[in-house]
Amino acid sequence: MKNILKTGIFVVFATLLVACASGIYKKNALKEMSQQVEEKITQMQDLIKFSDEQAFKLKKVELDYLKGIEEIKICENCNKEELLQRLQNKREIQLQNILERHQYIKYNAIENDRIKQIDLIAK
Repeated sequence: MKNILKTGIFVVFATLLVACASGIYKKNALKEMSQQVEEKITQMQDLIKFSDEQAFKLKKVELDYLKGIEEIKICENCNKEELLQRLQNKREIQLQNILERHQYIKYNAIENDRIKQIDLIAK
């Protein structure tokens, strides 16, 4: 009887420990994603010269995109290619709605390594 009770307590404790560690991991991952987005948008804002309001909206779009990618990664029975394509299309539409045409072209070119960031700084 004591062994069953000890085993039960151990299982409950182990389950709580795993749940807590998982929560901490997710929190740290979200914090890291937020920092990456913050750095990316700050750098892009310096290069492309978009407004603070646009930067705020872009941060939300980029963070939502990264969260979406994480959700797709853990999806077991999903068509990941289709989900990723939809997520990318949604992001592109949102970027085009936030940025002016010339800003979007530069943003996209920098992101896809079609233009060197040094070229923009020199101008």
